[in-house]
Amino acid sequence: MNIVKGIDFSEKDVEALIKRVDANGSGEIDYNEFLLGAVSLDKILSEDRLEKAFKIFDLNHDNQISFAEIKTVLQDVRETDDATIEKTLKSIGKNEGRNSNLNFKEFKQFIKQLFK
Repeated sequence: MNIVKGIDFSEKDVEALIKRVDANGSGEIDYNEFLLGAVSLDKILSEDRLEKAFKIFDLNHDNQISFAEIKTVLQDVRETDDATIEKTLKSIGKNEGRNSNLNFKEFKQFIKQLFK
């Protein structure tokens, strides 16, 4: 058992926490992953922040986000491959994958899937 401020964590609990926070799957928590883990997902995924994020992804300002736009922005932020993006798009009902564009509502679902 590991004790942090009076809370007991089993080895399994610690591994689950690391897995949840380890966005790039390296087995380690880097600085950006630590910050994301320390901030409430509710704050990160607020409507206002998601609208701002949508505008960042919407590189051509057409109120739709294409696969290419997602790939461009995500590759600047973290290592993400095409298969991960396609899998996430399909999980929110965008069966066409690369040929699908996201509106704001779908974008919110997409981002929430990335943080699961």
